[in-house]
Amino acid sequence: MRRQYPPDAYCDADLTFNKFAWHWPFRLERDGGITVTTFRDPISRMVSQFHFGPYMTPHGFSPGAVGNPSIQSKGDFRTSVKQNADPLLYYTSFDMFKGCQTKMLNGHACASPMNVTRAMIDEAKRRIEEELVFFWLTEEWQASMELFYKIMGGAPQRCSHQHVRGSSVSKPTIHEEEERLVALGFWDPDEEIHWHATKLFRQRCKDNNVAFEGAEPLYFRRAHLGIQVEGVVT
Repeated sequence: MRRQYPPDAYCDADLTFNKFAWHWPFRLERDGGITVTTFRDPISRMVSQFHFGPYMTPHGFSPGAVGNPSIQSKGDFRTSVKQNADPLLYYTSFDMFKGCQTKMLNGHACASPMNVTRAMIDEAKRRIEEELVFFWLTEEWQASMELFYKIMGGAPQRCSHQHVRGSSVSKPTIHEEEERLVALGFWDPDEEIHWHATKLFRQRCKDNNVAFEGAEPLYFRRAHLGIQVEGVVT
């Protein structure tokens, strides 16, 4: 898309910041603009975030939140992850990386060092229903694109279904790490809003005669394994 449209063709809306596909928190002050976004299974999203960079430190990351005086910068943190005996487990142990989607729907940066509250989750669910013009699900990309054109009008373009940003990490590795987090009882407060969005998405697909896969979210598999987590938000 960036190659097809030069920068001087971008719109002025400040929600794009003259960029496509960037991570910016939801904001109410849109001056008549509209907001669309994408949601992703929190376990899949965490593994992807871990590998991006590598060991991505999203917007809002604070070295002080790590709780280690020797870590004074993003570079220090990435080095500490790399040197850890279990980088994935170490990385995902930090609460600041959890609840990214809930935080962003409440206007906060992804890695803001804050605890997600019940009020934040409830507000995020309300905004999903009432204030987003449209949202996609990463795990239902084909259905998302078809539903988008059904609701918003227009016709699909050739690029609509192209995978243009593949990972440098093999799929077997990604799937193994997702299953490992499930088996370890990893929990993310984003699970509640993701499931809320998933149910709403599926209903909209049914209402618009759009077929969807309906795969079970990764976090549902904990119950099949008899794993209980203390995932309670107050």
